[in-house]
Amino acid sequence: MLRLLRRKPYLHLPYTTATTSPTPRRQSQPLVTDPTLTLYFLQKSCKLSPAAAAAGQKINLKSTKNALSVLALLQNRLLPNLRLLRSLLPSEADLLAAVRRYPSIILSDLQKFVPVQTKLLLDTGLPLDNILKLITLHPRCLAKFPNEFHSCDAPAKDMGINPSHSTFVHACKVISKVLKPMWESRIQNLESLGWSIDHVYRAFAKHPYLMSSSKEKVKVAVEFFG
Repeated sequence: MLRLLRRKPYLHLPYTTATTSPTPRRQSQPLVTDPTLTLYFLQKSCKLSPAAAAAGQKINLKSTKNALSVLALLQNRLLPNLRLLRSLLPSEADLLAAVRRYPSIILSDLQKFVPVQTKLLLDTGLPLDNILKLITLHPRCLAKFPNEFHSCDAPAKDMGINPSHSTFVHACKVISKVLKPMWESRIQNLESLGWSIDHVYRAFAKHPYLMSSSKEKVKVAVEFFG
């Protein structure tokens, strides 16, 4: 009992918290750019005149590494492809249409594929005018290997379409886009409407886009005109 009385009373101290000053944030360092590097790159690598290079002063390059890669792509692939397409197609409108239909054409190795494909098309009996039309309507054919393109033009010939006829180009385009299961399904759809396979081929030779239309659309048209 005496021991308990001898203990010092417990003191209730007011609760205090230690305050610490916030750690100052590190300010991000501004990007170090060198306007003289931009001018040097535009004049030496891009071959621009000092006056033309001065117009690009707002573009502050930190490094020329990526810029050189883009420049190499432009010089070695894009510009040669555009020059080649301009030499083949009759107008800028046709060139623009081809690039819009298949933008990757300007990145393809046209210097390699175009001579091979052109010779192949000429050997099949396709006139030059139809070759140019094919490039405009179906530019992807230029980037295909010869055996891949042969898988498109051979069926068109088998269905009796003359390569010298204008519909041959459209037939090749449709054949290249419609997958085999879908092609067979659409033939079965026409046969269910009373068409023979010869009737299907004759109709395709006159109107190739028949096989790119949906089964429902074809059925309505056949029932309406039948």
